[in-house]
Amino acid sequence: MRYDRRKARDTWKKLHTQLTSEITKICNEIILKAKKTEALLCIDSVKTGQKLGTFGQDKIIPTLQTMCENQGIPFYVVPCKDTSRRCSDCGHISPKNRTNTDDFKCVKCGYECNAQQNGADNIAFQGNRLLDAGVPFANWTTTNPHSPKSRRRSVDSLVKEYSNQ
Repeated sequence: MRYDRRKARDTWKKLHTQLTSEITKICNEIILKAKKTEALLCIDSVKTGQKLGTFGQDKIIPTLQTMCENQGIPFYVVPCKDTSRRCSDCGHISPKNRTNTDDFKCVKCGYECNAQQNGADNIAFQGNRLLDAGVPFANWTTTNPHSPKSRRRSVDSLVKEYSNQ
């Protein structure tokens, strides 16, 4: 019995090491592209709802954040409230805009696209709003040392706060 647990633990560690290596490779590619294009990196903060791990999704954000900080790349981990419900064309927010995981159709203007593309466009839009308002680069989906109110913040409240400074 003890041998079986040790063997399972060793297998788990090996798989975890391989996963970490693959995540690092993917993050390196993203960082190289951001450096090459001198881009602002807007990272989607969507959680999967998994309690016991997400097979890598929980490691991508901190890895990208650390790489950005170490290499001086501007980044925001953008709060994702309504990014899947907001029309990236007209800005209308409605739960009826997205009736399934693949398709997006705005009930107000009729704009149609892939739902993931619409969400990505909204994350970029929100990241640019933060940049234009002079909000410090950071992960704004968790408590933040730059914030005097150390709590989760919405993009609207961050833009309002930093635009007034």
